[in-house]
Amino acid sequence: MTAATAPHWPALDGMRGIAVAGVVVFHLRPEWLPGGFLGVDLFFALSGFLITSLLLREAGASGRVRLGAFWGRRFRRLLPAVMLMIAAVLAWTSVWGTPAEQAVSRSDATWAAPYLANWHLIDSARDYWASATAESPFTHLWSLAIEEQFYVVWPLVVWLLLQAGTRGERRLLAVTAVGAVASAVALVMLFEAGGATRAYMGTDTRAFALLFGALFALTPVRARVAAAVARRRRTAAVGAGAILMAVAAIWWYGGEHLDWLLGGGLIAHSLVAAALVCVLSVSRGPLVAALSTPVLTWLGRLSYGIYLWHWPVLQLGRPRLEMMPRALQDVLLLAISVAFAVVSFHLVEHPIRRQLGWARGQRAAWATLAAAAVATVTIVVSPTGRGHVAAFEPASIADIEPVAAARTTKPTTGQTTRPVAAPSSTGAPVFSVTVDVGAGAKPAAERPTTTAPTTTATVLATTTLAPPPARPVSRVLWIGDSVAADEAPAVGAALAAAGLTAIDGSFAARRLISSDGVVVEELYPPILTDARADVVVVQLSLWDDKYPADVQRAAYEWFWSLVGATGADLVFVTPPPMREDQTHPGLAQQIDVVTQFVAATPGTHLVDSDAVWGASYDADIGDDSAPDRKPDGVHVCPQGAARFASWLVDELDRLYDGVTPVFPTAWARGEWSTHVNYDTPAGACAAVDPDAG
Repeated sequence: MTAATAPHWPALDGMRGIAVAGVVVFHLRPEWLPGGFLGVDLFFALSGFLITSLLLREAGASGRVRLGAFWGRRFRRLLPAVMLMIAAVLAWTSVWGTPAEQAVSRSDATWAAPYLANWHLIDSARDYWASATAESPFTHLWSLAIEEQFYVVWPLVVWLLLQAGTRGERRLLAVTAVGAVASAVALVMLFEAGGATRAYMGTDTRAFALLFGALFALTPVRARVAAAVARRRRTAAVGAGAILMAVAAIWWYGGEHLDWLLGGGLIAHSLVAAALVCVLSVSRGPLVAALSTPVLTWLGRLSYGIYLWHWPVLQLGRPRLEMMPRALQDVLLLAISVAFAVVSFHLVEHPIRRQLGWARGQRAAWATLAAAAVATVTIVVSPTGRGHVAAFEPASIADIEPVAAARTTKPTTGQTTRPVAAPSSTGAPVFSVTVDVGAGAKPAAERPTTTAPTTTATVLATTTLAPPPARPVSRVLWIGDSVAADEAPAVGAALAAAGLTAIDGSFAARRLISSDGVVVEELYPPILTDARADVVVVQLSLWDDKYPADVQRAAYEWFWSLVGATGADLVFVTPPPMREDQTHPGLAQQIDVVTQFVAATPGTHLVDSDAVWGASYDADIGDDSAPDRKPDGVHVCPQGAARFASWLVDELDRLYDGVTPVFPTAWARGEWSTHVNYDTPAGACAAVDPDAG
């Protein structure tokens, strides 16, 4: 029996429909289905099962596997649609895209076209889950890269092992099982070594999902499953339903527990998903009928195109629809994605795959080559978007100066303030921005009377206290995640101009709670010892806001024990506000926990950066066409970093002796503003053309 006459399982089309729906919902509204990205793993299990079934069927019918014909069918099935999508997206960004969109799209397309996107993302340390990560229209192609790499290697393995005749499939069974186990072990080990992205996107660490699917397609396994289903149909139906519910539970639970997923949960999910695929292929009954409904099977047939198009439509469309209500955005972007998928299926995918209509005979092969050629040419000629970091102009620096001037105004009152934790009328956590009493704080006579806006618009009670003596400082350690890393070059320049030594301890994914393979208990002791800082300034990490309050509190107490042991003070800084679609819902709790901790802990302080950023996200604070924030809605550009650094130095001057703030004109045009962070992704901090659009 040939591939063309192979049996068709509508229920598996339904599973494809569910898989793509989960992925789209996760990308559209992750809070609705936190584990929706696991639809990719369901695709992997389906692919491993179906591809292995095709290879075994061909070997059984003709006595051999025609590798060239197999690869030809795979290329016709997958390559034309993705290449035309890449070309279309690059053409769009070349005309209407920002420099950041042009740069990241061209860079990622270069690797996506040869199906190496996953290794490119690993090499560039891109994080799949972090909202703080600047996204590319082609990020989602990492999973297609893994599948295509599997399609290249796996048929060779099957072909070689089946040469052994009747013993061939037994050997194939052993190799498949060993390979799946080795891949699963690699996932856990690499994750524990500190690489969530490496573990999640590596071909070697994700092969187990495909191999589990392949395992259940092998005759010894599939025959036993079929026999068990035939003997106990009712039990099998109940079992299949239970497996489906288990998969659903993991989709809901797993997204909130990445540690559990990469520590073994993903392996369990892939195994039960592969078992479910096998059961559905040999069963009949209500579940098979439900999965074979026209809506699900239609969605399954379009799943490849929907997966290809939904991500670039979301990434490029969402920023251009910000003035539209979020629900209307969702409906419009989803409709556009499905429309593109329908066009792709009927005009490209189906004709070329089946060699029908305009793609009869050799036209299908030529069309496949033409699509690859078009994508390649488009990649070569599309703009790079690089080298567009907005330079400071005098007017830009002047916009920063009023902040500095306001913050250095000397007060006339002798009161100091400290926070008193209290609930707001809505029950939301609140805090005072004047959390500044503790060992080493400046006398009250040197404190400003003005206070910045509070995060929750609630000013708390004040307590009159005797001011402690001022403490001189000379060395400052700056700690934080990738947002703090963007601010670090400016912070270093501003602190140096103020007569201080700055030590940068920031980098992407830095946090105070161990997770995702990052072991903070081993990370911070040497950093704090080597820094010999008088003050440790920590910008609250977006990686720590998802944990319960008691876990956060324990982390801050542990970190303070390390800092206090060095004789340094500890200053917490709130992160800049994020764009609405990137907001971390747990941040308010995190700030509340820190507020209460600081209130009870002398030598620690909390300052609210809303004083410089504003209470809500603003990409261009001065409306001067030089961005303060990156297009991802989270990170920071040079101008924003300069605003923040100027303000931070004033805050330290307010708290300590030995700080001599200078206006940004003295340091804002330094080499720091050309740091690679501000062109990562390339073009992210490009000056905006006021005449564009």
